[in-house]
Amino acid sequence: MYFDKFIYLLIISNVLAMILESHVSIRNVYGNFFNIFEAISIYIFSFEYLYRIRLAYLDNRLKGVRKYVFSSFGLIDLISILPFYLNQFVKVDGRFLRILRLFRLTRIFKLGRDSSS
Repeated sequence: MYFDKFIYLLIISNVLAMILESHVSIRNVYGNFFNIFEAISIYIFSFEYLYRIRLAYLDNRLKGVRKYVFSSFGLIDLISILPFYLNQFVKVDGRFLRILRLFRLTRIFKLGRDSSS
């Protein structure tokens, strides 16, 4: 529960950072901070992805893993972290790849569905 809330807060923080970084004057001053924040966030999102795969495995072995990996949230999670790693090996314009992280916003919609208030 707390972990999910932390992830949602991290997603929102990443979107705000992307918005702020799009302004040249802000990027010139805080560019290093944005790069470090992005890397730390991706590592956390990667940990979450692997953690959810592990939970799926513990729940229903390989069938559970396949179910999660090919679910809409599993694919969204993968699409949002994969560009960061691909950019480490193949140098392309990272701005387009960063936009793929916006797919993680759909995870926030899950928050409303899961809340029982």
